[in-house]
Amino acid sequence: MNLKFSIRKIPPLELDKPATIDINKTILYGPNGVGKSNIIKTLFSLTSPDPLWMLSRYFENDYKKIDVILSYLDKAIGVKDGKIEGIHTIFNINASLVEDDIAYVGTHLFSRERIDIRENFEKIIENEAFIWNIQDFLLDIEVPPSNIEKQKFSHGIKRALLILYALENSDAVFIEGFENGMHIDLIRKLFEYIDDIYGGKIIVVETHNILLLKLGVLKGWSVYYISRNLIKKLSEIEDLRDTTLFNKEIEAITI
Repeated sequence: MNLKFSIRKIPPLELDKPATIDINKTILYGPNGVGKSNIIKTLFSLTSPDPLWMLSRYFENDYKKIDVILSYLDKAIGVKDGKIEGIHTIFNINASLVEDDIAYVGTHLFSRERIDIRENFEKIIENEAFIWNIQDFLLDIEVPPSNIEKQKFSHGIKRALLILYALENSDAVFIEGFENGMHIDLIRKLFEYIDDIYGGKIIVVETHNILLLKLGVLKGWSVYYISRNLIKKLSEIEDLRDTTLFNKEIEAITI
């Protein structure tokens, strides 16, 4: 399924004219503070069964930002009596997506039941079907069976398992800060596993990691460079080299 989302202004991002982002296997990349998280949270909120509640949940400590985003949504989509109208037209999809499970992996992982899975991590590990399904991944990252039984995991591996759990149980997953807490080798193995096993699902990723960006381009994901006044699709390796931020990161790690 290939969805499309048209953006002109989601603060602090503001474009002269609307730009369209493909929502399928999608990566958002760019400097800090340009609005990538706002985009991903807004997308998640719009596709949730209770969009206004989810939007306010993620900006609950910044009421000014809620007002600004809602005023934008009011113009772009239409908010009437506290309900968003016209979502399916804007996204060019049918109503079934809103009825499917979706998940968000950020500071917390939420299912449509709004459960913080992090607080119940042992339930994930005790889920034999889940462990069986991802055993190849666990072997690839060299997690011994004794660690699974004793639930001994680093923060990075826990986050990887949370992401995989979301993908196992959801039709659409939105991931903020994909690489948080992960070593570069784990990032690569997790991304390649996701692309191989879950490539048919809607996966929207926000990242600052150039390896993830390069892998996304090579694997044919929809990759976008975002600044405060620009959204640019990156389809080839040469497109990556044309972005100032990518070159700065290459320079920073060159010893």
